[in-house]
Amino acid sequence: MDRRIKLFYLLFVLYAAKAQTDYCKLSCGNTLQTVCERKNVSCGAATDCKNFKQLGLNDEERRYVLDLHNKYRNKVALGQEKTGPQPQASNMKALSYSKELEYIAQCHTNSCKYGHDLCRRTPEWGHVGQNIALKGRYHGDILPTREFIDWAMNGFYSEVRDWDPSWVSSYDDHGKEIGHYTNLVWARTRYVGCGLTFYVDENNNDVYYLTCNYGEGGNIYGWSVYEVGPPASKCDGLPKNSKYPGLCGPDNL
Repeated sequence: MDRRIKLFYLLFVLYAAKAQTDYCKLSCGNTLQTVCERKNVSCGAATDCKNFKQLGLNDEERRYVLDLHNKYRNKVALGQEKTGPQPQASNMKALSYSKELEYIAQCHTNSCKYGHDLCRRTPEWGHVGQNIALKGRYHGDILPTREFIDWAMNGFYSEVRDWDPSWVSSYDDHGKEIGHYTNLVWARTRYVGCGLTFYVDENNNDVYYLTCNYGEGGNIYGWSVYEVGPPASKCDGLPKNSKYPGLCGPDNL
């Protein structure tokens, strides 16, 4: 699909999603929800975004993101991660794709400010998790979308090197940078949606910025990351996924 047509379709979907929800009613205490906070620019480019491009994802790229997430989750659930080694998971859900989570993620990356936003809740999920990644390139050195997604996802998952398998029953970061990994394999999470933006920073470097939001979110202190046991043996009534035998439920786009 032509990139311009893809972008028009993406904007149509995102604005349709926005029209259905008043995000200003979904604040987190005194903190505005991201979409409400950025409503003055309709979730578009911030005023200091240089050479801004809302790249977004097309359906093939959404499927690619979804499959990468589920491949990593399935690997852990089946007990195939040898670092640790990590135990099998009995209740790991397969992820499906959420365009609402994507819309909020895209709204955030369009700010051109790297860092986690503070309130990204939705009508369905009071707690939404988030992984972010940013990569700079020399000006004019184009970074293919899939290459960037691969790099970002590998970075999220690589934090498993610092994750002790004994921590799986009660989440705590123990002072380690492991939150991207645990967001990635949080068993109760069912949906993911990602936004992607390009801009040029103050050093004239090309910057690619990815945000993935997760519903329901993980990384809750004291909660189990997943339950240890035979893969897909505690699916809460969901069928075992046919593509990912260690996961429960569908992986819908």
